[in-house]
Amino acid sequence: MKKTSLLVIAIIILAALFPLISEAQTDDNLNLRPIIGILSQPTDGPLTAYGNAYIAASYVKFVEAAGARVVPIFWNSSTSQLEQLLASINGVLFPGGGSNFTGLYWQTVTTIWNYILKSTDSGNYYPLYGICMGFQEVSVLASGNLSLLTQFNSENITLPLTFTPAAANSAFLGSMSPWLQRVITTQNVTMNDHSWGVSPASFQNDKNLPNFYTVTSTSVDRDGLVFISTMEAKKYPILGTQWHPEKNVFEWTTAEPINHSPDAVAVTQFAMDFFVNRTRLNFNKFSTPQEEAAALIYNWAPIYTGLFDTDFTQTYIWNVAV
Repeated sequence: MKKTSLLVIAIIILAALFPLISEAQTDDNLNLRPIIGILSQPTDGPLTAYGNAYIAASYVKFVEAAGARVVPIFWNSSTSQLEQLLASINGVLFPGGGSNFTGLYWQTVTTIWNYILKSTDSGNYYPLYGICMGFQEVSVLASGNLSLLTQFNSENITLPLTFTPAAANSAFLGSMSPWLQRVITTQNVTMNDHSWGVSPASFQNDKNLPNFYTVTSTSVDRDGLVFISTMEAKKYPILGTQWHPEKNVFEWTTAEPINHSPDAVAVTQFAMDFFVNRTRLNFNKFSTPQEEAAALIYNWAPIYTGLFDTDFTQTYIWNVAV
């Protein structure tokens, strides 16, 4: 065999091994046991018969499928309880739902938000992901305007995304493969289930939002109205999607037109991997293994709520003292 052929083969082998070598080197700088807090919400509808706080199990599976663990954040926790827990975990997920932005629940949301901003400002990288209502929450929090949201005809509909020019350089959409970018912009793979959202006009006219977030995609509701569907913070590791990536894999109600195709599942996989990978850059931890074990969601079991509720196939439900 000619020397040039051997050289080519050697180069090909090294090129194939390089990602593995690079990954092995960077693993030393990652938290390989991340724990993510998911905010619970007050129950409504048929769930109230089982308790007063809930988390849809699809969000828990969403996090676990990407290699992280979950602790519930109870919506009525005291400030001291919240701060102790937030100092022990590596990221927070604000899920979708139907809670009002008032009272003790909103106080808890605001406390978490302020803690995350302060933590990141102090040099402790602290990821936050808001989905659907969580997207609206991180919008209102950054704006400071509780009247920010606009009504849209966008419940129970799957849509493609329209990328903005900023998407090419975004940490989230910009890091998708060209194939996945084609999927998410040409196919109805993003599940939407919201009657409120943020319009581009409201975003641009707000005194705070354009400086805080970069809009990376929009979508169009049934009436032709455009709403912001994806955005990410300029300074903080905060991501917001008005659409539900967790539903493609983990929700099975026939009352919603959820896309379960392989392409739609790939969108879910990308979103959950992106978020969990961010939390691997945070090194908070519990004081003791016993404290960690007591906080993990493994201490509770979900209920098969799909038998009587069209929103969630499985749900974690608690009775928490108010």
